[in-house]
Formats: sequence, C-alpha cells, structure tokens
Amino acid sequence: PFWKAERPDAGELWMTVLDVGQGLSIVVQTQNHVLIYDAGPGFPSGYNTGDSVVLPFLAKSGIHRIDKLMISHSDTDHAGGAEAIFRAIHVDNVLAGEPEKIRWAKSRHCHKNASWRWDQVAFRILSPTTQQPGNNGSCVLQITDLSGSSVLVPGDIEWPIEHYLVNKFSDNLDSDVLVAPHHGSKTSSRFTFLQHISPETVLIPAGYKNRYGFPHPLVVDKYRQLETDIFVTGIDGALFVKSRKNAAGYSIDTYRKTHKRYWQTVLK
Repeated sequence: PFWKAERPDAGELWMTVLDVGQGLSIVVQTQNHVLIYDAGPGFPSGYNTGDSVVLPFLAKSGIHRIDKLMISHSDTDHAGGAEAIFRAIHVDNVLAGEPEKIRWAKSRHCHKNASWRWDQVAFRILSPTTQQPGNNGSCVLQITDLSGSSVLVPGDIEWPIEHYLVNKFSDNLDSDVLVAPHHGSKTSSRFTFLQHISPETVLIPAGYKNRYGFPHPLVVDKYRQLETDIFVTGIDGALFVKSRKNAAGYSIDTYRKTHKRYWQTVLK
C-alpha cells in the first residue's frame, strides 16, 4: 500500500521490448496509460509468454489495467500469449491486424490513420490500408513524444508494405528508434525504407540462436551501414527505451546490463 510504481512524466514515453524468445511483445507506457503491442509466443503444451513474461513484468511495474492490447497479426509468436493477458488483467480495448482470428475477445481492426493522444504523446497507425492476412497485415504503429522524438513499431511487415509506407509517408517515417520488422528477416528492411526512417537505434526481437537465423547477417549489415546502435533481445535481454528529460531522443538500457550478475558471461 505504501509503494507507488514509477511512471513517465506527461509528454514522456517509456517502451519495453520484452525478451520472449523468438517472438515479440512490447509494453508502452505514458503517464496514465498502457498499451501492449503483441504478447509473444504460445505453445501446444499450454505454455505461453503472456503468463510467464508479460504478466510478471506488468505486476513488477505496478500495472493493473491495459488501455489497449494491440495484436499486430495472428502468428503465434506474436499472438500466442495474448489470451492469457486478456483473462488475467482488465483490458479496455483490443485492436488487431486480423480481428476475425481473435475468438476470445471482441476486437476491432487497427485501420490505417487511426490516431489518438495520451498524456501529450501521439499514437498513429500507418498500416494496413485494408484488412489482409499474414505478415503484411501487421499493425504498423508510430509513437511520438512531446519532444518530437518517435518510435516505429512495424510488426512483421515485408518489402511490399515497406514500399507502400515510403511512397505514402516519405519523410514522416523518420523515427529515432525502430523495432526491426519481422525480427530482422531478409524479407524485410529494404535499405530505402531504412533510409527514410533514419533510426539512431534498432531493436531486434529475436531469440538467442533461433532456428530461423534471425537477424539475418545481410540485414544487420544494412543497419551498420546506417551507423545505428543495434540491440537484440536474445543477446541483451529486455530492452528499455525512455524519453530523455527535457531533451529529444531516447535513452536505451538492457536487462543484462542493468541486472548483471557475477556469473553471467557475454553470449556469443
């Protein structure tokens, strides 16, 4: 009763890319609101990272309700833990790239140009234009804090949607932080797309030594050509992004840096 969780100030953005293995789950916090973007994988055994990773993080962060649960698309590495979250904590709204596949909740489609503002932080959905299945139906979310700094979260989009976004939004894609599309797959991250975003930092949600070989070395090379800072959840653990106080841009911390133990060694 005497403990109060730390929160961002008005106009500030906190974003945590959780380490859910080979999958994606992001917790976005403003001063008074919370958005969950994807929930990590679920498995036939019943194990899922909604129960094992997301909910414990929310409890530790003093989060007891979710304003929006956004499920980029229905692939199990993104949606597998979502039902467990929905049943364990109050969720005001569910948005999805493939709402017809969300059978455990009433959900709405995350249509392009949907936008809202929480605590002086702006949220905008850039894609999809129409409902479509699979990776290219992913909800693409851009978040801009009061300083004008932005984060781009593109789900699992591939080259066709990257091409659409460049043609449609051009320089408005510019973002300080990019969550790598499709875990750093070589079917995503066209160089032209990355140039329009011009990120200072790229966060890659990919499991350690995952069977897909994500992130692909050619994609990592593209990020290096742009001189971005690169972090990978499977190597660095959870990734913490916070607005800088009274300044543009973001500070980035990693779980394995902030919670380092003497027995830990660098993963290679």
